[in-house]
Amino acid sequence: MSETTTIFEKGHSIKRLEPNHSNKLTFLVKSQMKVIPAYKMILKRLKFIKKSNSNNKKSYIIKGMGKNITLTLKIANLVIESLDENVSNKVKIYTRKVDVYNKLITHDASEKQDDDFSDVEGTEKTVKIQKKSIPGVEVHIPITV
Repeated sequence: MSETTTIFEKGHSIKRLEPNHSNKLTFLVKSQMKVIPAYKMILKRLKFIKKSNSNNKKSYIIKGMGKNITLTLKIANLVIESLDENVSNKVKIYTRKVDVYNKLITHDASEKQDDDFSDVEGTEKTVKIQKKSIPGVEVHIPITV
């Protein structure tokens, strides 16, 4: 079996991805460290899952949301370019809305007087939960083992 090399930007090169090797996608993202500075954050979102009960149908899922969508799609594009043509034709990209909850804590200092220099311990804290939906993307890459 001959090994071919795929050259990416900034002179980084890696071996061509073989669909049967589960660690190569992780290696691909790590090899792009200088090209893609936020690779560690994306690496946490890489999932290797079984699509069905069968052992030979598996896929990688790359997730991104908010500001990371462009970065996620860039990594997915690098992966798709490295795969065989019959595998890259089966890649599916899903868009979705992700609900994000932020906790807002406000201090109610209305009862505090201007000449009172005591600590903030006496003030009331109000906690509000703020929900907002942000766009998200999932790239499903089938891997046959």
